[in-house]
Amino acid sequence: MEELPSVDELVVLMLRAENIAAYGGGRPSSSRNYRVLRQIAMDHPELTRAVWRLLGSEPHRRWDAATRADAS
Repeated sequence: MEELPSVDELVVLMLRAENIAAYGGGRPSSSRNYRVLRQIAMDHPELTRAVWRLLGSEPHRRWDAATRADAS
């Protein structure tokens, strides 16, 4: 089960997707992605750990293609 995102990570990803869609839906730059996720953490303190995991401070996300590529 550790290969799947946690419920909190899914919530963060949904909030991120809503924010991106609200601002044109284009793929965000890495700095914009960081700002969006950081704002989610500030707006929803209970999701802060999930935000930091998604930002890569805890490289455990086997379900994330970027993490798998780094491990190779």
